[in-house]
Amino acid sequence: PEPVHVQDDLDPYRTCFDTPAAGRLGPQSADAWSAALAQAWELLSETVPDQAAEAAAVLTTFTPLAGGEAGEAGEAVQVGRHG
Repeated sequence: PEPVHVQDDLDPYRTCFDTPAAGRLGPQSADAWSAALAQAWELLSETVPDQAAEAAAVLTTFTPLAGGEAGEAGEAVQVGRHG
């Protein structure tokens, strides 16, 4: 089963990553992030179910980060880049 994650786009202390946190998400952006996370979780669960179960036990919050040089939210993720 897919775990429930909180999307954090409000916490003023969420900017602790090398890449800045995205700004406040609108309804469409929040839905797009939720859909992308659900697809990623499905792939993870099918490919490496043991690791998915471990991750489900400890991951609770998802913080969208700004992407690309322009700092626009929703741009392509860099392969191998972890926030």
